[in-house]
Amino acid sequence: MKRFSVPAAAIGMIVVAILIGLLFGALTSPSDPFKEDEKRAGADSRDGGDADGVRVPPLFLYVNAGPGANLQVVESEVEMAAGAGIHRYIVKVPLPWTDDFNILNTAIGMVLRADPEAELMLDLDLNPPTAWMSDHPEEISSVRAQGFAYPSVASSVWLGEVETRLTRVFRNLEEMPRGERVAGYVLSALERGQWYRSNGYDNSPANTNAFRLWLRERYVDDEFLAKAWGSEGVGLDTANVPQRPDVADSENVFFALPEMRAHVDYLEYVNAATADAIEGLSSHIRNSAPSGFLVFASYGYLFDSSRGDGGHFGLARLLDSDLDGFISPVSYQNRGLGGVGGFMAPVHAALLRGKQWIVIDDTRTGIRQLTGGSDLMRPSGLRIEDLVNIYRRNFGLASMNGVGLAWADPEGTGNLHDREIWKEIESLQGIYGDVAFSISAFPKLPVTLLAVLDEESRFYQQCSGLLDAQLYALARDELLRSSVSVKFVLLENLLRGEAPRASVYLFLNAHSLSEDERMALHAILDEQDAAAIWMYAPGYFDETASVENISATTGMKVKAWKEPTASGSTFAIDGNWLSKGTRIGNGVRWSPLFYVDDSDADVLAHFSGTERASVAVKFLEDGWSSIFICEPVLPFELLREIISILELPMVAQKKGTPLRDLIHSNDSYLLLHAT
Repeated sequence: MKRFSVPAAAIGMIVVAILIGLLFGALTSPSDPFKEDEKRAGADSRDGGDADGVRVPPLFLYVNAGPGANLQVVESEVEMAAGAGIHRYIVKVPLPWTDDFNILNTAIGMVLRADPEAELMLDLDLNPPTAWMSDHPEEISSVRAQGFAYPSVASSVWLGEVETRLTRVFRNLEEMPRGERVAGYVLSALERGQWYRSNGYDNSPANTNAFRLWLRERYVDDEFLAKAWGSEGVGLDTANVPQRPDVADSENVFFALPEMRAHVDYLEYVNAATADAIEGLSSHIRNSAPSGFLVFASYGYLFDSSRGDGGHFGLARLLDSDLDGFISPVSYQNRGLGGVGGFMAPVHAALLRGKQWIVIDDTRTGIRQLTGGSDLMRPSGLRIEDLVNIYRRNFGLASMNGVGLAWADPEGTGNLHDREIWKEIESLQGIYGDVAFSISAFPKLPVTLLAVLDEESRFYQQCSGLLDAQLYALARDELLRSSVSVKFVLLENLLRGEAPRASVYLFLNAHSLSEDERMALHAILDEQDAAAIWMYAPGYFDETASVENISATTGMKVKAWKEPTASGSTFAIDGNWLSKGTRIGNGVRWSPLFYVDDSDADVLAHFSGTERASVAVKFLEDGWSSIFICEPVLPFELLREIISILELPMVAQKKGTPLRDLIHSNDSYLLLHAT
């Protein structure tokens, strides 16, 4: 799948909201979407507005009402939510695999009894029961997680059964009293209900057959496939799912082509297959459910997905689907008190395409029911003010970026059963309404920095865990510490002309760029007199891998180390946040690894113990500026130095010790979560 390569006029966007929070300490983390009330006749449900033009904040209570949940406790939490002004609910239940709808109907009735004004979305666990999997062994993935089996994402038998069961759920809702209060579904499946696989490539019969069909569409005949894979013996009817390579090998970051082309193809296939499964179910619901029924999916976790074969690098495909939006938890990395609590996904990519996003705040409180009793207990040492500060941080990030937020009891055991917590939530929901909707949703103002992720480039990457941590989750957190106004999008948004204008474009992982795409990016940068920050191996792949492609992308003369080389650099000048001689990087041995060899570039850092430039800036005659960071690391202090050199605004002062705080700003508001 190739991307759009002709740029259109960029559409400016900035989403403004929220508060200043002062937060500190340490706490652990866990392993607008609704139709309006009937009284608001004529409202546009997808817009979140009522007939009088009043907009309802996209704030929710997320509860588990399935097996193992304490429905008495959950019902009490719903009452507390309603008392705090929250009347929207996401209710987790298993998809009924028989015509027994007791669990489903009981959950719906419980919520409506506790809050007669409730609107619900059902978060349906689509994983089949053990008995079904025993009857369909060829449809089950060869990959297990913690001993549990899951269906293959390519299983047409499983997906067909899910469609049948969804249709029966529709009919059940039509027959039950107040079934119209169910406004939509969240589609959840596979590991943790998050459409994710963690332990390897799936070579089940269902997935192998689907992979071969995908290859046939790509290569047409055996000759083309054999040439692409560099293997004379392979054929479209005999090609197998490859074995997952060593994903921890930083000395072989990328797949060697053509002999490892099978891996590139498989990664593209499995991510496309996951997105296609979600899209197919969404289309079925759209064609079968009542008009206005909403469909969300637990998907798009690009920052936290540490495996290319995990299935989440198909977000761009779903942005073109009829899904209404996505849900994702607060990042499981660095989410405790004093941490960043960033988004798992490039949420602005979806907002730009008219999709919605809901962040699930499943911060673990430790509040639980005593064994054998009815009383709930706070854990020893729990300070409600610490929890409140985490909730404020997560709320601030969500509302400043125009996404919804759901406070969660993910196990249905009393995680939010505390009136002090709900008193805080009541005050927060009032703030969202006052601030988030106080201006036009998409004013045509530029942002300072646009962080750009590319899904296609991920398919060329063999090394996962370490490189992913550097270029995705850690880079995201450093951006949120930088004090620079930042938003996160996909490369497709930029190439299609959907992205807001920015002063700086940070290309986190643009490893694969065609010549047309490279020229389109240069044209955007030139037209906007913008700066580009290129990370690690920009444009390295264009049909084949070549350091010359990196030179063409960055506008600098670039060379490659001839052997695996330890990273780690020394800052070359005295700056505002980094002094000359300050060390940058982590000392990991990478291959390939590149350096700048361009006398017209200004050097900001050298590889330690050498005169080879690892960070350089070049002001090009075309009018745009190019910054190349050769190491796959982006400390926030370095980013601040670059922003300062470019004479762009940031919140942080230029004196004193740079603190590692969350300092997230936009054109009107500041969120500070201080250690």
